[in-house]
Amino acid sequence: DEAGSANYRFWSRLLINTLLVIALAPAVLVLFGVPGAMVRDLSTQALFGFNIGGVHIPSVAKLLAAVVVFVVIMGATTLIQRAIQRGPLAHSRADAGVQNSLITLLGYAGLIIALFASISSLGFDLGNLALIAGALSVGIGFGLQAIVSNFVSGIILLVERPIKVGDWIEVGGHSGIVRKIAVRATRGETFDRHEVIVPNSDIVAGAVTNMTLSSKTGRVIVPVGVAYGSDLEKT
Repeated sequence: DEAGSANYRFWSRLLINTLLVIALAPAVLVLFGVPGAMVRDLSTQALFGFNIGGVHIPSVAKLLAAVVVFVVIMGATTLIQRAIQRGPLAHSRADAGVQNSLITLLGYAGLIIALFASISSLGFDLGNLALIAGALSVGIGFGLQAIVSNFVSGIILLVERPIKVGDWIEVGGHSGIVRKIAVRATRGETFDRHEVIVPNSDIVAGAVTNMTLSSKTGRVIVPVGVAYGSDLEKT
């Protein structure tokens, strides 16, 4: 999966860059004139963690471990997606839409597992996530409502499959072929080779015309005009 590979490369580069920054930070602080004793104290706190207002902040080592866990699980998910796509799905009779739905749902599952595993590696009790989710619900309600709505709508599209990759649809005044159903939006390609990005919530909540949902056979009405005074028999 091209998107999965891009995400894995992004997180891998992020991990490498973070390691480089952490390794060079003490030397940079000394070069800027920060006293060596202060740099040593900061390094100790970064390595073993520290408390702020009674809340323990995990050490850099734990943070890096969490990032490593996340990257490894996402990498494993990408490999599993490729193996399934090139193995069982390649030799199955499932259409492209079904295959894309299965691969995308597998990617979602891997992302959720990676998030929970990385949080657990930081030492947080997963049983308290309900409290954290409750605290975040206010922010979701005000600032992230559209994002959450599009994400849930993307899951609905992949499960119910009112549209799938390769379908010819018309939505929001645009007509074209569905190329990808992603987390936030669905990407389509018009017959003029223009790419149209439609939020998933608009597809779920609005009216969508699917020309190829149950059959690939359809009808296209092409109006033909003739000049006034033409001989209709000969035309």
